[in-house]
Amino acid sequence: MLIVSPEYQISHEMLTIVSLLSTNPIFLRPKNFQAEADEKKAQFCHMDGDHLTLLNAFYAFKVLLYFLYEINNQISFKIINRRMKRAKLGALKITSTFDPSQELIESG
Repeated sequence: MLIVSPEYQISHEMLTIVSLLSTNPIFLRPKNFQAEADEKKAQFCHMDGDHLTLLNAFYAFKVLLYFLYEINNQISFKIINRRMKRAKLGALKITSTFDPSQELIESG
């Protein structure tokens, strides 16, 4: 699936899932709190399977980190991301050489 992911424009999602699968489990389940841990994990469950459950948990964590960072540092990630995308698109238009690795990264 990772190999054909650029065809479906899901490279970023597939790389995220592969990365999450290649580490220790992200969901903790302490012996004393197994029921609570299962309830918390259920909040991220996706009807299409565990891989999308992992992706849901990752995105929720990412949003939380951005939110906390914005509060602590008074920085707007929305504006920064918009500006970075504009700068990247401008740089790609100027570049006359084709780099296949860049194309794979951009399609995801």
